[in-house]
Amino acid sequence: MPILIVKFKTKYMRNLLITLALFATIVSAKAQKTMSIQEISDRLQIRELVDRYAIESDKDNRDYYRNIFAENVQVRFYTDGKIYAKYSNIEEMVRGYKENRKAKITFYKIGQQLVDFIDKTHAKGTVYLTTLLVYDKEMPIEKYIRCEDKYEKIEGRWWITHRDQYFVFTRK
Repeated sequence: MPILIVKFKTKYMRNLLITLALFATIVSAKAQKTMSIQEISDRLQIRELVDRYAIESDKDNRDYYRNIFAENVQVRFYTDGKIYAKYSNIEEMVRGYKENRKAKITFYKIGQQLVDFIDKTHAKGTVYLTTLLVYDKEMPIEKYIRCEDKYEKIEGRWWITHRDQYFVFTRK
């Protein structure tokens, strides 16, 4: 089957085709369940939180986290099944990320994401990501991460309200 490569001249067309592709994927994956336009919109908004986290992290723009994580966010980091760090609100989280930034270059790649809605304003999800970290002249380090997230729609928009971040594997 030939692959069609198209350069889109407008952001509208690109976004429309991305939305249609996502819609087709969701419909085929959940053929027994009919999704509303609102649920599709909510899924796209939640996915954007995760994508923005990766992109803004790569730009070392930790202040942007205030646009992704709720004010009272709870974040816990696990290695070998044990909590090694935690934050109880967004200001503590931003400060902690800034203080612990040691990599000169990072590259986050988001893998699969699964979201389950609890009700119209609450959802939970799992996100897999890979992070490439470069420190000084050292060889890059890869970290494979699983995030267990909780999302809440507050005043019409979605936020990450809780994240358990598990470092599954590190390759040097």
